[in-house]
Amino acid sequence: MRWFLKRKRNIFIIYLILSLALLTGCWDNRDIEEVSFNLGIALDQADGDIKLEGEPPVITATFQNLAPKVTISGQAEIDFDNISITGNTISKISTELALLNPGTIISQHLKTIAISENLARHMNLENLLNDFQRNINTRISTNILIAKGNAKSVFEKNLGEKGNAIPALKILRIIDNDDFSLRLLKPATLAIVGDRLASEQSFLLPRVQKKGNEIVLEDAAVISGKTKKMVGLINSEEVNGFRWLVGKKGGGRLNIFNRKNNLIFTIQIFHMSSEIIPHVRGNQISFDVNVYGEGTLIEDWIENADAADNRFLQKLEKEAEQKIVYQMRSVLYKLQKQFRADVVGFGEALRIKYPQTFQKVKQNWDEMFADVPIEVHADLKIRNYGVKIKK
Repeated sequence: MRWFLKRKRNIFIIYLILSLALLTGCWDNRDIEEVSFNLGIALDQADGDIKLEGEPPVITATFQNLAPKVTISGQAEIDFDNISITGNTISKISTELALLNPGTIISQHLKTIAISENLARHMNLENLLNDFQRNINTRISTNILIAKGNAKSVFEKNLGEKGNAIPALKILRIIDNDDFSLRLLKPATLAIVGDRLASEQSFLLPRVQKKGNEIVLEDAAVISGKTKKMVGLINSEEVNGFRWLVGKKGGGRLNIFNRKNNLIFTIQIFHMSSEIIPHVRGNQISFDVNVYGEGTLIEDWIENADAADNRFLQKLEKEAEQKIVYQMRSVLYKLQKQFRADVVGFGEALRIKYPQTFQKVKQNWDEMFADVPIEVHADLKIRNYGVKIKK
């Protein structure tokens, strides 16, 4: 019996010691006002020719850090600071940042990296983004964009603007509106960009710019898989065509304005898809692209229109299909003849259906893509026309 009581006492002592260890509190805690959360980074080519012989071009990185502060009244206040540092590599710049920034920098919340056009046109993006891809503290879901002019200007704070209007996050909120506009292109993540660059596949990145006090997303930059640099731009109308070609989940509004036929109307697209069909006949490669869409007629300025009349709806569908085909042909012409860059995925479709043929052409695919015949077809159905029928 004594042996049992002694054993029970020993167990109690061990339990008590373990309990004390759990009650020691957060020994490594840090006050929130003593840390900075890095939300965005703008990368620009530095002014002048400040570089050592044999070293890469000088880069200016602007870090947008969330800086929680406590006011005199004890209220929490959210604000941000921009810190610009110049260096030859991202690693060197990060080291300088640690020396300048008061407090610990937490980079796990990085949301946006904006690269200036000038830098993207002259620097290998695989090298530029190498540090971010290797860094275990940088999330691969970070969004990559191209900035018109200085990327730093996109992150600048407007006079009189509230502290919580953080540009790095505001960009993401604008991108979330891609269901309402076919002109918006979602940015590629760090993971996707790294994969495309490593496999030498061309791709698009959305372009962001500052217009007055507003952040605007329009147009898209074409990144060559071969050179790993920006080779040009497609405009917002051509972004529409690109989105139809790839047929990814999403939607937007298709606006038709045909002065000749006196047709003005808008269709809200709620479904879109595409199918790329490769053909190989001997040494000849060609493609058919079939796109399909469904939408709602949300507005029309057509006299004596009756949306309940199938003939009227078919007329609008045909007009919309012609607009879609025009947009797709426009962007394809620029991608093939001007940039020689397959950003749509024709090479991938060829690889899946004709792997042996693709192995023969993959080393020089972008050049071959420039001369490959591509036929595009559109099928659009208006499924709803709202509550107003006859005018």
